[in-house]
Amino acid sequence: MKHDMFSLCSILAVCAFVLYLIIRCITLQQRVVEGMATGPKSGTAAAKPGTASSNLATAITQLQDELLVSKYQGDYENAILSMEEYVTLLMLKELNTIDLQGGSSNSLNGVQNLGILQSSLGALNTMMAYVEKQSG
Repeated sequence: MKHDMFSLCSILAVCAFVLYLIIRCITLQQRVVEGMATGPKSGTAAAKPGTASSNLATAITQLQDELLVSKYQGDYENAILSMEEYVTLLMLKELNTIDLQGGSSNSLNGVQNLGILQSSLGALNTMMAYVEKQSG
C-alpha cells in the first residue's frame, strides 16, 4: 500500500514537472515571437543608435577607473606572461591526450581543444599589446 502511494506521488510529481517545462517552453516561444514582431523595446541602446557611442565611452571610463592599467601595468604584464605559459603547457598536455589511432572523436576533440587554446594565446597577445600601449 505504501509502495503504491509512493509510486503514485512520484508519477504525479514527474507529470507536474513535465507540465511545468512545457508551459515554460511555450511562454518562452511566445516571448521570442512577440519580440521579433514588435522589435526592440524603446529605451534600449538598439532603439537609439545615437546613444551607443556615449554609452560605450561611459563603460570604457568605468573599466579604466576600475582596472587602473597604467598604475598596475607591470602586474598585468606578469599575469599575462604567466597565463601564456600556462596555456602553452595546457596545449602540450592536450597534445599528449590526443588519440592518434584512426581519427576517433577523441582525437577530433583534442584538436579542437588545441584550437581553443591557440585562440586564448591570441587573446593574451591582444591584451599584452593593449597593456603596453597604456604606458604612453
